[in-house]
Amino acid sequence: MHQYRALTGQYSNPLGLALAHPLLIAAGRALRVFGDANLPTAMNLLSGVGMAVAVANVFLLGVRLTGRRLPAVPAAIMLAVAHTPWWLATITETYTWVAAGLTTELLLLVRLLRNPHWRTAALLGLVSGLGLSLHNFALLPLPVYAVAIMVLVVRRRLPTWTPAAVIGGWLIGAAGLGTLVIGQGMATGDWVATIHSALFGEAWQSDVLGGSAQALTRAGLYIGLNWPILSLLPVLMGWWFMPRIAGRAVGAALGAVLAIHLIFAMRYPVADQFMFLLPSYTLLAVGAAVGFHRIDSMRPRWRTVCMALVISSIAVTPILYATVPRLLTATGRSIRPGRTWPYRDENRYWITPWKHNEDSARRFAAAAFDRAEPEAIVLWADMASFPLQVSQLADGQRPDMRIVPFTDPLTSLYETDRPAFAGTVAGRPCYTVNATPSRLPRTIADDVQTEHDGVLLRVRFVEPGAEP
Repeated sequence: MHQYRALTGQYSNPLGLALAHPLLIAAGRALRVFGDANLPTAMNLLSGVGMAVAVANVFLLGVRLTGRRLPAVPAAIMLAVAHTPWWLATITETYTWVAAGLTTELLLLVRLLRNPHWRTAALLGLVSGLGLSLHNFALLPLPVYAVAIMVLVVRRRLPTWTPAAVIGGWLIGAAGLGTLVIGQGMATGDWVATIHSALFGEAWQSDVLGGSAQALTRAGLYIGLNWPILSLLPVLMGWWFMPRIAGRAVGAALGAVLAIHLIFAMRYPVADQFMFLLPSYTLLAVGAAVGFHRIDSMRPRWRTVCMALVISSIAVTPILYATVPRLLTATGRSIRPGRTWPYRDENRYWITPWKHNEDSARRFAAAAFDRAEPEAIVLWADMASFPLQVSQLADGQRPDMRIVPFTDPLTSLYETDRPAFAGTVAGRPCYTVNATPSRLPRTIADDVQTEHDGVLLRVRFVEPGAEP
């Protein structure tokens, strides 16, 4: 979806302003300089660059907190080979740059607390605002930054006008999303709905504000996948000794940011919850740098044992990523039972984080274009229609086909004006990309016959109540 919006210049998102991510779309528009055919690869690569920045920042934070480089090296490596960071570094998403922005903010926060200056505070506001134009995650640590700045002002370590400079920098950085909010508010006149859309999207308020026990259980499993028990040793030690080694103010501020991110992500009951834990993993890695510093001060024998165990757990992680999918497939098990897409090995796709040779979406699109009849219409099919749309635009394939996204007006036309709908699709073969017709609107699902050919689902309309 992000690639499609970058190709078409859609800065707003029909799912709500909270999912607009205008900074990512702007970056994608800039990457079109390499050619539309290369845009999907370029945007995937952009995620890898974002994660590389985040890993480098974790190293820098480790050096700033401990005063030494050596303990920061294994902490950065731990983050680099953890499953979710590696996985997200290979697909087009916002989260790796969220981690890059957050770690940049933390570098500025540490500098501000240790060496207060209004320019550092203003720069922190600017980077935070840019983060909001990328993802609403940027809102979470704002209370910590505000308290830190106000305490420094009250103690006269910052000028009294510093908050105004910070707010000014933040507004400049947040102008990407702010422009969309102001535009929608002025166009609709409904500012309450506009602010709601900016905070929660069109349908996620209950998830953002709520929680579930199931989400907590899943979060624990995700953390275990990314941080095996042996790797957790320096993490736990680091956060325990953080105030003593890095200073009370720094330890309290970083600990508060970690707590906010962990609490938010662990009780967030959404299908892609594992992605929302990435900022927490980044902060855990920062703590690991302090933990390695503490381990290095142990007696030689204990230090050797601890480091050997931790390094072994790091080294074995990529081996597990490569072998577990094969073992599951060989035993007939799937990480997503009953759910599959053409040409995609679900076990490999979800468990093996590297995706340099993952081309199932492109192969699916090529097969769909090859099998669809001339002038075909691919009806609303939720997110699964985007590989077809991206391939059609980026590669110029099958311009005769109309690929209808789930937000297209044709989606509701069947219910509101059936003769007009019939006139639109008359004489044109209709398909959907789902393996079952369950994604079709209920009223349409009751009036169609479907036939699956292994790639597309052929849809034939029948009169209500007629015999098949």
